[in-house]
Amino acid sequence: MMGQMGNQPGSEAANPMPQMMGMCMCSEMLIAIHRTSLMAAIATSKLHTLFAKWMEGLENEALAALNQQGEVDAATLATKLEIREETAIYLVAKLASKGKVSLNIRAIEKGEP
Repeated sequence: MMGQMGNQPGSEAANPMPQMMGMCMCSEMLIAIHRTSLMAAIATSKLHTLFAKWMEGLENEALAALNQQGEVDAATLATKLEIREETAIYLVAKLASKGKVSLNIRAIEKGEP
């Protein structure tokens, strides 16, 4: 039945242009995706290097702040370093995994997890 619909005059299936245009658009999208993937592969190593240097700088700033102020919470450290609190938590956890800082952890809310 579906094959018969294409043979009817006035049906969209009789005109191959919409289907061909769709294939061209898909082809253009695939080419754009491929080009983007190639650029990402080239930029990735450079971005990783820049990120590592940025993190190393933040680690040094965090250690300097901790040496100057002593014990601080993540929010205070984030404010001092001008980063988000989540980033400060990640940074402190990374420093702790390297043995550069010690962590004091306590529950903020009492109750069930």
